[in-house]
Formats: sequence, C-alpha cells, structure tokens
Amino acid sequence: MSSKRKLIMPTEAEDAAINAGIAADPDTYELDKTEFKELKRMGRPPSASPKVSLTVRYDADIIEAFNAGG
Repeated sequence: MSSKRKLIMPTEAEDAAINAGIAADPDTYELDKTEFKELKRMGRPPSASPKVSLTVRYDADIIEAFNAGG
C-alpha cells in the first residue's frame, strides 16, 4: 500500500535557513557518531498483563442483531 502524499523537500535556501536556526539555538546541537551510537531506542514499556489476540466468528444474523441494537 503506497501513500498518495507527496514529500516536499526544502530548497537549498530553506535548508540553509533551518540549519542556521539550529546552529543559533543554544539548547540544541548535533550529536557526533559516538553520542549517536550511545542512544537507546525508546518505546512502550512491557506490560505486566499483555493483551491477548482473539478472533471470533459470528453468524450474519447475530451481527445484524448487534448492529440493530446500536
């Protein structure tokens, strides 16, 4: 499945302005290769009670009754 969105890349002038803004910001800097390698991937912590995947099949008349009841 492919997205129909078109990725618009910044022009060289826009890219230079972005990089100048980053360089002027005292709260940010570019990581060097060593620092980048030390980063740890963040994610959702493991759950104490993980969900269980379940598949259920119903007759069509049961589904119609569910849908009729809202």
